[in-house]
Order: sequence, then structure tokens, then C-alpha cells
Amino acid sequence: MSNSKQKKQKHSLWESILLHLGEIMICGIFGILGTVFLGVSLVSFVSTFSEQMSMAETTATIIGFVDDGGSQYPYVSYEANGKQYETRLLYTDSFLKIGDEIPIRYRPDSPHIPRSTGVLAYLFGIVFAIVGLPFAIIAVLLGIFFSKLSKDQQQLAYSDEEDTETDE
Repeated sequence: MSNSKQKKQKHSLWESILLHLGEIMICGIFGILGTVFLGVSLVSFVSTFSEQMSMAETTATIIGFVDDGGSQYPYVSYEANGKQYETRLLYTDSFLKIGDEIPIRYRPDSPHIPRSTGVLAYLFGIVFAIVGLPFAIIAVLLGIFFSKLSKDQQQLAYSDEEDTETDE
């Protein structure tokens, strides 16, 4: 084998190694981001679920709205632990009106602080899942693509070697 051919193969080897490292880094970055976001989402779901299960539930009646910076927050009345409470909710919903009854949850040791039920309670986890899932999917798809590309390049390189050997 000639000296220039050996240099070309060494150069080709280093190019191949750097290319594969780049592919691994790209897949790794997307994979890590997806894993972190999905992990935070899972922790949030589990935490919210366990918190919701430890709370008592009651029905609150909307008795008014409080204007806070352009948003209308429901002001509710509800009974908890045999006592009547009135407070503003920490979330808003444009479909609510005075007289509507909505479910709320509260901690038995602090019934004066109502909590959201339903989808709003899980909003943080939902947002992180929506952000993390595409990163995880992209990491898997890139891994499949780069694996296929690498196999195609290896087959091409192998066929090139056979062609040069037959030419000699």
C-alpha cells in the first residue's frame, strides 16, 4: 500500500471518529434535555398526585371576582372543617360566573388556602412533558438516522476498498 493511501486512510479514520463523536454529542444533548424535562414532569405529577390525595375536597361557590392587574380572579365561599371561608382563588377561568359551584381541595391543617383540582393542578408537569417529549423523540430519531448513515458509510467505504484492490 502506498504512503499517500495510508495517509488518506488515517485522515479518513480521524474524520470518521470526529463525525461519530459529533453525532453522539447531538443525540446526547437532545437525549439529556428530553430526559431532564420528562424527569421533572414525572416528579411534578407524582408530587401533585400525592399532595392531592392528602387533601380534603369540598365545593366552593363563586360570590364575586377580584380584579388583579387586568385578570379577574374568582372570589369564593366554602365550608371546611365546619367553618365558613371566603377567599380569592389563585387561578382564573374566563368561563366561570357568579353562582357557579366548583370543586376545590384544601389541606385539613390550613383550610383557608384552597387549591386547584383537575388539570390546573398538573399544569407544571404537563408543560414540562410537552417540552421534553419532542427532545426525547428527536434524540431517538437522530440516533436511528445516524446509525443508518454510519452503516451506509461503512458499506460505501468497504465497496471503495474492494474497488481499489481490484484496480491494482
